[in-house]
Amino acid sequence: KLNPNFQHLNKNSLIQAYKQSSKRLIFLDYEVNLIKFFLIFLGTLVSDTPDNEFKIDLKPSSRLIKLLNSLSKDEKNIIYIVTGREKSYLDQWFSSIKNLGLAGEHGFFYKKGTNNIEENREWNELFAIKDW
Repeated sequence: KLNPNFQHLNKNSLIQAYKQSSKRLIFLDYEVNLIKFFLIFLGTLVSDTPDNEFKIDLKPSSRLIKLLNSLSKDEKNIIYIVTGREKSYLDQWFSSIKNLGLAGEHGFFYKKGTNNIEENREWNELFAIKDW
């Protein structure tokens, strides 16, 4: 539940700031923000399971991929998808999008976006794991 004093961003002010900025760093939380906001683009919302739990189909739709392509083509934008998902899902789902940065496994692994999708980008660790 939101704090009663919480104020939402003013949509018009946000759009104006977006248009006027010379550089934008945008982090998009895949499971929370993108799934909820673009649910209509993703097709199936939920499916009823035998144990009456609902599950969301988290694979991005072609409409969402198209939107991310559009955002990442703007040279003013630096876009990162942040998720708890494994690196293999991110590679499978988003490797075709130029200039899209990825942060998987809750940000522990990341790779920068590149203009050349043929380039084999390596995953980086947020910090090196050392034996205890």
